[in-house]
Amino acid sequence: MEQSSQPARKFKHYGNRGMRPAMQGETVGENSDAQKDKTIRELRKQLEEKQMDLDSLLQDFDETRHTVYQLNEKVKEYKSRAEQWAQLASSRASGDRGDATATGRLEKLLAEKQVELDSVLEDFDETRHKVYELNEKIKDYERRSDRRDNVANVRADGDVSKLQTQLTKNQEELDRLTEDLDEIRHKVYELNEKVKDYENRGLHASPGQTGVKNGGAEANSMQQADEAAKLQKQLEQKQSELDSVLEDFDETRHKVYELNEKIKTLESGSAQGNSQTEKLQQEIRELKSQAEIDKNLANQLHMEIESACNEKSFKAKKLQAAETEVAKLKEELHRMKELEDELRKQCRESDETVRQVLAKSDESEKELRRLRQDCEAQREALEQHRNLIEQKANLESQLRETIDELNKRNESHAEESEKKLEEKQSELDSVLEDFDETRHKVYELNEKIKNCETRLRLHAPAPDYESDLQQYSEDIEAVNDGLLKQLQECNRQRDSVIEVAEELRNRLLAESRQLTELRQEHSELQADHATLRLAQARDRGHCASLQRQLDEAQRSLRRAMQSAELPQTEFTDQAESKDETSSECDLFAKHRARGRQE
Repeated sequence: MEQSSQPARKFKHYGNRGMRPAMQGETVGENSDAQKDKTIRELRKQLEEKQMDLDSLLQDFDETRHTVYQLNEKVKEYKSRAEQWAQLASSRASGDRGDATATGRLEKLLAEKQVELDSVLEDFDETRHKVYELNEKIKDYERRSDRRDNVANVRADGDVSKLQTQLTKNQEELDRLTEDLDEIRHKVYELNEKVKDYENRGLHASPGQTGVKNGGAEANSMQQADEAAKLQKQLEQKQSELDSVLEDFDETRHKVYELNEKIKTLESGSAQGNSQTEKLQQEIRELKSQAEIDKNLANQLHMEIESACNEKSFKAKKLQAAETEVAKLKEELHRMKELEDELRKQCRESDETVRQVLAKSDESEKELRRLRQDCEAQREALEQHRNLIEQKANLESQLRETIDELNKRNESHAEESEKKLEEKQSELDSVLEDFDETRHKVYELNEKIKNCETRLRLHAPAPDYESDLQQYSEDIEAVNDGLLKQLQECNRQRDSVIEVAEELRNRLLAESRQLTELRQEHSELQADHATLRLAQARDRGHCASLQRQLDEAQRSLRRAMQSAELPQTEFTDQAESKDETSSECDLFAKHRARGRQE
């Protein structure tokens, strides 16, 4: 109820403000969609509850059907036993009384079961009727919802179709259950008829059996007593079996009572479902009333919009008339402006000469200011060039000093290395001479040895042969030792000379690298110097152009002053400014000359 009243309040609020009807319709449609969704959810919940109740009823029905089946089986057993008891009913009348009481109990139990089953069937019929009414209400609500919104109907139709399928399934299950109950009712009715027939047969057969029993008693009393004892035992057994059957009947009665309680709870649940359906119907009625209110408000808004459109058209006509008047006034203003323009042109023609002179004077002043600024910039550039030239001169002097120092170092190192090389060369020459002498001596000794060997071969050995041979061998070993020592010393000297030469080579390479770096720096400085010269040449050309412009400006000023016949004070001011500019140009020329000299 609260949700259904809120959209109406919003709609009235927007209607008072004068909003569009489309927005109002959208809010109403959204609220109706929300209400439809809510009602569908509630219907789903109710259907789920009904489904749960139906499931519980089906379970109870299965239990009752199982109990009835067991009861039928027990009745069949009791029927077979009763037939046996009918054969033994001639022994004792007490057996007939027990059979009568058992059949009476069975009839009572069957009547109670029949009543309970009838009540269950009535409850099932009531629930089926309630479900059918609920289905009809859902269909009615579906029809009404179809009339209100086509967009929301797609979802609602899908949900309602699902609900209808569920209801049809539940209806089919209920029909199947009713058919099963009808069959069970028919079977119980047949069973009751059979029990009644059996009771009638027992009653008709009991007098004959008693007569047979009396005749048998007259024939043989001993056999009758024995048979009576046996029948008594059998009757006691049958009585115990009947007691067990009665206990089973009591259990079934208790189950049927529980089933009745469950059916009552289901009836209460169905009553709650009916109350919920009544609430839904009431909400649907409220929605209908709200929809009618919304329609009335929409009509009112439509009327207000039409009145506003009429007012707007009337105002548009007024605006068109005002626009025509404004166009006329604009034409008159245009004419007045043309007259004013003509007057202004005449005034301008009279003041053109004065304005031209003043404009030329302003332009000349601006040019003079610009020339002064250019002169100051040129001065700053010249100072920077001077600083760069001084830095370049300092770098060149430093480079020359470093080059001179490096040349001196290289010359001294070269002289020292030449001296060392000459000394090492002389030492090597002496060593080589000694080596040649020793080699010559060795050669001579070898020749002597060969001669001695030839002599030994040709002649017999002399008496001093061994001593001479030993002496020669000792001399040869001594000479070889000396030669080895000389060779070792020569190798050492050679290694030292190689080390000194490598050191000199490394020094020369490092100095050559430094020289290449200095040459690169010198080339870079030369390139910078060339760029500076080009910049100076450009500055000179710029200064010459500025001088020309200044001369032209001065000439134009003179002409303007002569044409306008300015007073002498202005002429003197212009002359002073000219003198200042000429002095600045002279200073600039002097700085440029100094830069050239540097």
